[in-house]
Amino acid sequence: MKRIDKDSFFKILGIEPKIISKFPTVQTYQFKIGQKFVYAVKHDSKIQSYQEALNSKFLNLVPLNNAAKAFRKGGSYFEFLEPHRHNYNFLRLDLKNFFHSINEDTLKTVFSNYIEDEIVEVGSLKQKLLDIFVNLVSLQLPKNSDNKSFAGTFIVPMGFRTSPAISNIVFRKLDIIIQKHCAPKGIEYTRYADDMLFSSEFNDKYLESQRFIEVISEIISIDGFKLNRKKTIFKKHLLSINGHVIEGARSDFKSGDVRLSASKLKLLEKLFYEIKNNTSNDNILKKVFGIDVRNVQFPLPKTQKAFMDKYCQDQLVNKVAGYRSYLISFLKFLERSGIKNTASEAKYRQMLANLDGALSKIQRS
Repeated sequence: MKRIDKDSFFKILGIEPKIISKFPTVQTYQFKIGQKFVYAVKHDSKIQSYQEALNSKFLNLVPLNNAAKAFRKGGSYFEFLEPHRHNYNFLRLDLKNFFHSINEDTLKTVFSNYIEDEIVEVGSLKQKLLDIFVNLVSLQLPKNSDNKSFAGTFIVPMGFRTSPAISNIVFRKLDIIIQKHCAPKGIEYTRYADDMLFSSEFNDKYLESQRFIEVISEIISIDGFKLNRKKTIFKKHLLSINGHVIEGARSDFKSGDVRLSASKLKLLEKLFYEIKNNTSNDNILKKVFGIDVRNVQFPLPKTQKAFMDKYCQDQLVNKVAGYRSYLISFLKFLERSGIKNTASEAKYRQMLANLDGALSKIQRS
Protein backbone atom coordinates (compact mmCIF):
# COMPACT_ATOMS: atom_id res chain seq x y z
CA MET A 1 0.00 0.00 0.00
CA LYS A 2 1.36 3.44 -0.93
CA ARG A 3 2.34 5.67 1.98
CA ILE A 4 0.04 8.60 2.75
CA ASP A 5 1.65 12.04 2.45
CA LYS A 6 0.67 15.13 4.41
CA ASP A 7 -1.57 16.52 1.67
CA SER A 8 -3.55 13.28 1.48
CA PHE A 9 -3.63 12.95 5.28
CA PHE A 10 -5.25 16.33 5.91
CA LYS A 11 -7.56 15.82 2.94
CA ILE A 12 -8.79 12.67 4.68
CA LEU A 13 -9.44 14.69 7.84
CA GLY A 14 -11.13 17.44 5.84
CA ILE A 15 -9.08 20.24 7.43
CA GLU A 16 -6.15 22.51 6.67
CA PRO A 17 -2.74 21.32 7.94
CA LYS A 18 -2.45 21.90 11.69
CA ILE A 19 -0.39 20.88 14.70
CA ILE A 20 -2.21 18.34 16.86
CA SER A 21 -1.08 17.77 20.42
CA LYS A 22 -1.59 14.62 22.49
CA PHE A 23 -5.22 13.83 23.12
CA PRO A 24 -6.38 15.14 26.55
CA THR A 25 -8.19 12.69 28.82
CA VAL A 26 -10.72 15.41 29.70
CA GLN A 27 -12.24 14.87 26.24
CA THR A 28 -12.99 11.21 26.99
CA TYR A 29 -15.41 9.17 29.06
CA GLN A 30 -13.89 6.31 31.06
CA PHE A 31 -16.01 3.34 32.08
CA LYS A 32 -15.63 -0.40 32.66
CA ILE A 33 -17.01 -3.45 30.92
CA GLY A 34 -16.39 -6.26 33.35
CA GLN A 35 -12.78 -5.75 34.44
CA LYS A 36 -11.74 -3.89 31.29
CA PHE A 37 -11.32 -0.12 31.11
CA VAL A 38 -12.98 1.49 28.08
CA TYR A 39 -12.59 5.04 26.75
CA ALA A 40 -14.99 6.93 24.50
CA VAL A 41 -14.42 10.30 22.85
CA LYS A 42 -16.96 12.92 23.91
CA HIS A 43 -19.51 13.69 21.19
CA ASP A 44 -18.60 17.38 21.00
CA SER A 45 -14.95 16.61 20.26
CA LYS A 46 -13.68 17.07 16.69
CA ILE A 47 -11.43 14.06 17.29
CA GLN A 48 -14.44 11.80 16.81
CA SER A 49 -14.99 12.97 13.23
CA TYR A 50 -11.24 12.74 12.54
CA GLN A 51 -11.20 9.13 13.74
CA GLU A 52 -14.22 8.22 11.62
CA ALA A 53 -12.49 9.71 8.56
CA LEU A 54 -9.25 7.85 9.29
CA ASN A 55 -11.19 4.61 9.57
CA SER A 56 -13.17 4.90 6.33
CA LYS A 57 -10.51 6.50 4.11
CA PHE A 58 -7.29 5.02 5.47
CA LEU A 59 -7.24 2.30 8.13
CA ASN A 60 -9.95 0.10 6.63
CA LEU A 61 -8.04 0.06 3.32
CA VAL A 62 -4.82 -1.39 4.79
CA PRO A 63 -4.41 -5.10 3.85
CA LEU A 64 -4.76 -7.57 6.74
CA ASN A 65 -3.69 -11.14 7.33
CA ASN A 66 -6.41 -13.72 6.65
CA ALA A 67 -6.14 -15.10 10.20
CA ALA A 68 -7.73 -11.88 11.54
CA LYS A 69 -11.53 -12.31 11.54
CA ALA A 70 -12.73 -9.36 13.66
CA PHE A 71 -13.18 -5.68 12.74
CA ARG A 72 -13.07 -6.19 8.98
CA LYS A 73 -15.47 -6.45 6.08
CA GLY A 74 -16.72 -9.99 5.70
CA GLY A 75 -15.27 -11.04 9.05
CA SER A 76 -17.35 -12.41 11.92
CA TYR A 77 -17.15 -14.68 14.93
CA PHE A 78 -18.58 -17.47 12.79
CA GLU A 79 -15.68 -17.16 10.30
CA PHE A 80 -13.33 -17.24 13.29
CA LEU A 81 -14.70 -20.66 14.31
CA GLU A 82 -15.50 -22.33 10.98
CA PRO A 83 -11.98 -23.31 9.77
CA HIS A 84 -11.48 -25.41 12.91
CA ARG A 85 -14.47 -27.75 12.53
CA HIS A 86 -12.41 -30.06 10.32
CA ASN A 87 -9.97 -30.73 13.17
CA TYR A 88 -10.13 -32.57 16.50
CA ASN A 89 -7.80 -30.86 18.99
CA PHE A 90 -8.55 -27.27 20.04
CA LEU A 91 -6.50 -24.67 21.88
CA ARG A 92 -7.84 -21.24 22.81
CA LEU A 93 -5.35 -18.59 23.96
CA ASP A 94 -6.27 -15.12 25.19
CA LEU A 95 -4.22 -11.94 24.73
CA LYS A 96 -3.95 -9.95 27.95
CA ASN A 97 -4.92 -6.24 27.81
CA PHE A 98 -4.94 -6.46 24.02
CA PHE A 99 -5.55 -2.84 22.97
CA HIS A 100 -3.73 -1.19 25.85
CA SER A 101 -0.63 -3.31 25.25
CA ILE A 102 0.06 -1.55 21.94
CA ASN A 103 2.84 0.86 22.95
CA GLU A 104 3.91 4.05 21.22
CA ASP A 105 7.10 2.61 19.73
CA THR A 106 5.22 -0.30 18.16
CA LEU A 107 2.52 2.01 16.79
CA LYS A 108 5.09 4.31 15.19
CA THR A 109 7.15 1.46 13.79
CA VAL A 110 4.14 -0.20 12.17
CA PHE A 111 2.59 2.96 10.75
CA SER A 112 5.86 4.29 9.41
CA ASN A 113 5.15 1.75 6.63
CA TYR A 114 1.91 3.56 5.76
CA ILE A 115 2.62 7.24 6.52
CA GLU A 116 5.33 9.32 4.85
CA ASP A 117 8.21 10.62 6.97
CA GLU A 118 7.24 14.25 6.46
CA ILE A 119 7.22 17.39 8.61
CA VAL A 120 4.09 19.53 8.94
CA GLU A 121 4.88 23.23 9.33
CA VAL A 122 2.32 25.75 10.59
CA GLY A 123 3.91 29.14 11.15
CA SER A 124 6.90 28.61 13.41
CA LEU A 125 5.61 25.24 14.65
CA LYS A 126 6.75 21.88 13.27
CA GLN A 127 5.52 18.34 13.84
CA LYS A 128 6.08 14.95 12.22
CA LEU A 129 3.08 13.68 10.28
CA LEU A 130 3.42 10.31 12.03
CA ASP A 131 3.21 12.05 15.44
CA ILE A 132 0.00 13.79 14.38
CA PHE A 133 -1.54 10.43 13.48
CA VAL A 134 -0.40 8.89 16.77
CA ASN A 135 -1.84 11.79 18.78
CA LEU A 136 -5.22 11.36 17.07
CA VAL A 137 -5.59 7.67 17.89
CA SER A 138 -3.91 7.27 21.28
CA LEU A 139 -4.23 8.46 24.86
CA GLN A 140 -1.72 9.37 27.57
CA LEU A 141 -3.24 8.27 30.86
CA PRO A 142 -2.58 10.39 33.97
CA LYS A 143 -0.47 8.92 36.75
CA ASN A 144 -3.51 8.83 39.03
CA SER A 145 -5.66 6.90 36.53
CA ASP A 146 -7.99 4.22 37.90
CA ASN A 147 -6.54 2.01 35.18
CA LYS A 148 -3.63 1.23 37.48
CA SER A 149 -1.95 -1.29 35.17
CA PHE A 150 -1.39 1.48 32.60
CA ALA A 151 -1.48 4.64 34.76
CA GLY A 152 0.89 7.27 33.42
CA THR A 153 1.47 5.40 30.15
CA PHE A 154 0.56 5.68 26.48
CA ILE A 155 -2.26 3.43 25.27
CA VAL A 156 -4.30 2.70 22.17
CA PRO A 157 -7.62 2.90 24.02
CA MET A 158 -10.20 0.19 23.95
CA GLY A 159 -13.29 2.14 22.87
CA PHE A 160 -11.72 4.58 20.40
CA ARG A 161 -13.22 4.14 16.93
CA THR A 162 -9.82 3.68 15.34
CA SER A 163 -8.52 1.10 17.83
CA PRO A 164 -10.06 -2.07 16.30
CA ALA A 165 -8.59 -1.41 12.84
CA ILE A 166 -5.26 -0.36 14.35
CA SER A 167 -5.06 -3.56 16.41
CA ASN A 168 -5.44 -5.72 13.30
CA ILE A 169 -2.81 -3.72 11.41
CA VAL A 170 -0.35 -3.84 14.33
CA PHE A 171 -0.90 -7.58 14.85
CA ARG A 172 -0.56 -8.41 11.14
CA LYS A 173 3.16 -9.17 11.42
CA LEU A 174 2.58 -11.48 14.37
CA ASP A 175 -0.33 -13.21 12.60
CA ILE A 176 2.01 -13.99 9.71
CA ILE A 177 4.78 -15.31 11.99
CA ILE A 178 2.30 -17.50 13.87
CA GLN A 179 0.89 -18.88 10.62
CA LYS A 180 4.38 -19.69 9.37
CA HIS A 181 5.03 -21.66 12.54
CA CYS A 182 1.67 -23.45 12.48
CA ALA A 183 1.10 -24.29 8.81
CA PRO A 184 3.98 -26.79 8.33
CA LYS A 185 2.75 -28.64 11.41
CA GLY A 186 -0.83 -28.90 10.16
CA ILE A 187 -2.17 -26.47 12.76
CA GLU A 188 -5.04 -24.12 11.84
CA TYR A 189 -4.93 -20.59 13.30
CA THR A 190 -7.48 -17.78 13.44
CA ARG A 191 -7.80 -14.70 15.66
CA TYR A 192 -10.81 -12.65 16.73
CA ALA A 193 -9.42 -9.53 18.45
CA ASP A 194 -7.79 -10.92 21.61
CA ASP A 195 -9.07 -14.49 21.09
CA MET A 196 -6.58 -16.82 19.40
CA LEU A 197 -7.83 -20.23 18.28
CA PHE A 198 -5.71 -23.16 17.12
CA SER A 199 -6.70 -26.65 16.02
CA SER A 200 -5.06 -29.81 14.72
CA GLU A 201 -5.95 -33.30 13.52
CA PHE A 202 -6.80 -36.34 15.61
CA ASN A 203 -3.29 -37.75 16.11
CA ASP A 204 -1.43 -34.48 16.74
CA LYS A 205 0.29 -34.09 20.14
CA TYR A 206 2.19 -30.83 19.64
CA LEU A 207 -0.81 -28.51 20.05
CA GLU A 208 -1.47 -29.67 23.62
CA SER A 209 2.17 -29.33 24.65
CA GLN A 210 3.48 -26.56 26.87
CA ARG A 211 6.18 -25.98 24.26
CA PHE A 212 3.62 -24.81 21.69
CA ILE A 213 2.15 -22.28 24.12
CA GLU A 214 5.62 -20.97 24.95
CA VAL A 215 6.43 -20.55 21.26
CA ILE A 216 3.27 -18.47 20.75
CA SER A 217 4.11 -16.47 23.89
CA GLU A 218 7.59 -15.74 22.53
CA ILE A 219 6.20 -14.63 19.15
CA ILE A 220 3.65 -12.17 20.57
CA SER A 221 6.22 -10.75 23.01
CA ILE A 222 8.06 -9.31 19.98
CA ASP A 223 5.58 -6.41 20.09
CA GLY A 224 4.94 -6.40 23.82
CA PHE A 225 1.87 -8.65 24.02
CA LYS A 226 1.30 -11.26 26.72
CA LEU A 227 -0.99 -14.23 27.20
CA ASN A 228 -3.67 -14.34 29.87
CA ARG A 229 -2.77 -17.83 31.08
CA LYS A 230 -5.92 -18.12 33.20
CA LYS A 231 -8.05 -18.20 30.04
CA THR A 232 -6.12 -20.95 28.24
CA ILE A 233 -8.42 -23.79 27.15
CA PHE A 234 -7.43 -27.11 25.55
CA LYS A 235 -10.14 -29.53 24.45
CA LYS A 236 -10.50 -32.59 22.26
CA HIS A 237 -13.42 -33.05 19.85
CA LEU A 238 -15.76 -30.50 21.52
CA LEU A 239 -14.97 -26.87 22.35
CA SER A 240 -17.52 -24.50 23.86
CA ILE A 241 -16.49 -20.86 23.55
CA ASN A 242 -18.52 -17.67 24.01
CA GLY A 243 -21.89 -19.28 23.41
CA HIS A 244 -20.78 -21.47 20.49
CA VAL A 245 -19.74 -25.10 20.17
CA ILE A 246 -17.28 -26.55 17.68
CA GLU A 247 -17.66 -30.28 17.23
CA GLY A 248 -14.49 -31.39 15.54
CA ALA A 249 -13.97 -34.13 13.01
CA ARG A 250 -12.76 -37.55 14.07
CA SER A 251 -10.13 -39.30 11.97
CA ASP A 252 -12.90 -41.05 9.99
CA PHE A 253 -15.34 -38.13 9.83
CA LYS A 254 -14.24 -35.01 7.97
CA SER A 255 -17.00 -32.42 8.20
CA GLY A 256 -17.47 -31.32 11.81
CA ASP A 257 -20.06 -28.87 13.11
CA VAL A 258 -20.51 -25.38 14.54
CA ARG A 259 -23.62 -24.77 16.63
CA LEU A 260 -24.98 -22.60 19.41
CA SER A 261 -24.27 -23.68 22.97
CA ALA A 262 -26.94 -24.94 25.36
CA SER A 263 -26.47 -21.85 27.56
CA LYS A 264 -27.25 -19.46 24.69
CA LEU A 265 -30.32 -21.47 23.67
CA LYS A 266 -31.46 -21.69 27.30
CA LEU A 267 -31.54 -17.89 27.53
CA LEU A 268 -33.83 -17.71 24.50
CA GLU A 269 -36.08 -20.44 25.87
CA LYS A 270 -36.34 -18.53 29.13
CA LEU A 271 -37.27 -15.40 27.18
CA PHE A 272 -40.05 -17.25 25.31
CA TYR A 273 -41.36 -18.70 28.58
CA GLU A 274 -41.61 -15.30 30.28
CA ILE A 275 -43.29 -13.67 27.26
CA LYS A 276 -45.77 -16.55 26.95
CA ASN A 277 -46.67 -16.08 30.61
CA ASN A 278 -47.25 -12.33 30.13
CA THR A 279 -44.42 -11.30 32.45
CA SER A 280 -44.01 -7.53 32.52
CA ASN A 281 -41.27 -6.01 30.36
CA ASP A 282 -39.27 -4.75 33.37
CA ASN A 283 -39.32 -8.20 34.98
CA ILE A 284 -38.27 -9.88 31.71
CA LEU A 285 -35.30 -7.54 31.51
CA LYS A 286 -34.34 -8.48 35.06
CA LYS A 287 -35.04 -12.24 34.95
CA VAL A 288 -33.66 -12.99 31.49
CA PHE A 289 -31.02 -10.32 30.82
CA GLY A 290 -30.03 -9.28 34.34
CA ILE A 291 -31.02 -5.63 33.77
CA ASP A 292 -32.60 -4.04 36.83
CA VAL A 293 -34.18 -0.78 35.63
CA ARG A 294 -34.17 0.52 39.20
CA ASN A 295 -30.38 0.85 38.93
CA VAL A 296 -30.41 2.77 35.63
CA GLN A 297 -29.80 6.54 35.67
CA PHE A 298 -32.75 8.15 33.88
CA PRO A 299 -32.99 11.68 32.44
CA LEU A 300 -36.55 11.87 33.83
CA PRO A 301 -37.90 10.96 37.29
CA LYS A 302 -38.49 7.25 37.75
CA THR A 303 -41.94 8.05 39.11
CA GLN A 304 -43.16 8.87 35.61
CA LYS A 305 -44.75 5.52 34.78
CA ALA A 306 -45.26 6.26 31.09
CA PHE A 307 -41.57 6.99 30.65
CA MET A 308 -40.55 3.83 32.55
CA ASP A 309 -42.91 1.65 30.52
CA LYS A 310 -41.64 3.05 27.23
CA TYR A 311 -38.02 2.63 28.32
CA CYS A 312 -38.54 -1.04 29.27
CA GLN A 313 -40.39 -1.73 26.03
CA ASP A 314 -37.62 -0.14 23.93
CA GLN A 315 -34.89 -2.03 25.78
CA LEU A 316 -36.65 -5.35 25.35
CA VAL A 317 -37.38 -4.70 21.67
CA ASN A 318 -33.69 -3.95 21.14
CA LYS A 319 -32.66 -7.16 22.90
CA VAL A 320 -35.09 -9.37 20.97
CA ALA A 321 -34.29 -7.67 17.64
CA GLY A 322 -30.59 -8.19 18.32
CA TYR A 323 -31.04 -11.93 18.89
CA ARG A 324 -33.24 -12.13 15.80
CA SER A 325 -30.52 -10.52 13.64
CA TYR A 326 -27.94 -12.80 15.22
CA LEU A 327 -29.94 -15.95 14.39
CA ILE A 328 -30.49 -14.80 10.81
CA SER A 329 -26.73 -14.23 10.45
CA PHE A 330 -25.99 -17.64 11.92
CA LEU A 331 -28.40 -19.41 9.56
CA LYS A 332 -26.82 -17.61 6.59
CA PHE A 333 -23.41 -18.69 7.84
CA LEU A 334 -24.50 -22.34 8.04
CA GLU A 335 -25.77 -22.17 4.47
CA ARG A 336 -22.65 -20.39 3.21
CA SER A 337 -20.23 -22.77 4.92
CA GLY A 338 -22.04 -25.93 3.89
CA ILE A 339 -22.54 -27.15 7.46
CA LYS A 340 -25.36 -29.71 7.47
CA ASN A 341 -27.12 -30.37 10.76
CA THR A 342 -30.82 -30.73 10.02
CA ALA A 343 -31.94 -30.99 13.65
CA SER A 344 -30.01 -27.91 14.77
CA GLU A 345 -31.11 -25.86 11.76
CA ALA A 346 -34.75 -26.73 12.37
CA LYS A 347 -34.39 -25.66 16.01
CA TYR A 348 -32.85 -22.31 15.01
CA ARG A 349 -35.58 -21.62 12.47
CA GLN A 350 -38.26 -22.36 15.07
CA MET A 351 -36.52 -20.02 17.50
CA LEU A 352 -36.42 -17.35 14.80
CA ALA A 353 -40.17 -17.72 14.33
CA ASN A 354 -40.62 -17.48 18.10
CA LEU A 355 -38.54 -14.31 18.18
CA ASP A 356 -40.73 -12.80 15.45
CA GLY A 357 -43.79 -13.58 17.55
CA ALA A 358 -42.14 -12.22 20.71
CA LEU A 359 -41.17 -9.00 18.96
CA SER A 360 -44.72 -8.42 17.73
CA LYS A 361 -46.16 -9.07 21.19
CA ILE A 362 -43.73 -6.69 22.91
CA GLN A 363 -44.38 -3.94 20.40
CA ARG A 364 -48.13 -4.25 21.03
CA SER A 365 -47.73 -4.11 24.81
